[in-house]
Amino acid sequence: MILGDMGADVITVDQARPTSGAADAAQPMTGPGSVLGTRGGYMRRNARRVALDLKHPDARQVAHRILERADVMVESFRPGVAARLGLDPNELRDQYPRLVICSISGYGQDGPYRDRAGHDLNYIALSGLLDANRGNDGMPSVPGTVLADLAGGGMQAVVGILAALVARERTGEGQLVDVALHEGVVGLLAPLIAWISGATERSWTLLTREAPWYNVYETSDGRHVAVAAVEPRFYATFCELVGHPEWVDTQLDTATWPAMRETMKALFSSRPLAEWRALLEAHDTCVSAVPTMQEVLDDEHLRARGTFVDVLVDGAQTMLQVRPLPRLSETPLEIRRAGVAYGHDTDVILAELGYDDDARRRLRAGGAVGEGAVVAGAP
Repeated sequence: MILGDMGADVITVDQARPTSGAADAAQPMTGPGSVLGTRGGYMRRNARRVALDLKHPDARQVAHRILERADVMVESFRPGVAARLGLDPNELRDQYPRLVICSISGYGQDGPYRDRAGHDLNYIALSGLLDANRGNDGMPSVPGTVLADLAGGGMQAVVGILAALVARERTGEGQLVDVALHEGVVGLLAPLIAWISGATERSWTLLTREAPWYNVYETSDGRHVAVAAVEPRFYATFCELVGHPEWVDTQLDTATWPAMRETMKALFSSRPLAEWRALLEAHDTCVSAVPTMQEVLDDEHLRARGTFVDVLVDGAQTMLQVRPLPRLSETPLEIRRAGVAYGHDTDVILAELGYDDDARRRLRAGGAVGEGAVVAGAP
């Protein structure tokens, strides 16, 4: 999605459906009309989709025609599967020296876990993030988004691919990019790991729930505030405004923290959120409300920056999406087309690759491309 937003011509290879017409096992999650196929279709915006059965030799020939023109190949099979489908990354490097090949997997291309199955929750558990993200009851807290998929995997892949393309400008050669979702989340925990290993001072724990002035508190109306008054000047302003100037001199006295947390808990529970916002958000205290997701969508700052955009889906329905990020002044990212259904562009892409009408019909009849992949008006 990010590379497509940046202007790349992205061709997504869908798994061809069985010739009987029955949907594959994953269809309820990924097909047209499904959660990920329509409402989650923003992930496939700016991408064209071709349906190929890569177990079929004719389909592999189509894939190689695509690779002859490609700058980057991204595959997200378990290690070894791409090779069994005739797309071995090491062999492709010899065949297409300028090709950048990015392999995204749960645990990486080697190591004892490489063949394990997993989902986002498994990756953030094994990385240590769940252990580091416990609630007041001591239970690990599940994040509200898929951190491993998006940050540990997707964004790592984009960074690696762009770096490899820059390197290719210098060397003329592509390279392999090995992205592991599990390992990517471990990377996000680098500061905490450095502290645990003794490589840094204990100051890292100032940004955990231990510090009373870096914490979340409930208000009298059941809402919450996030207090992040870390720097002394912000902390001093906060203490003055809440009527406790005596706290200023004990900010780093960890012996006082447990009692202070309880005092702050009682303090914030004495007033509703609106009153705390009126008192604290008007000053440099680094205290903010914890908004609901609907309030985030209505946030005046995000609205002013145009963070949310309406994208036309299926020719009539609009879907609210986050605009392409980051913001570039001269070559801005853009949404050129909404996500499309399974195999939507198969005929068009095959025609671009040099397959005429008869050849496309033979590919469909032989099962190399998926059923239902014919697009009206294809050249």
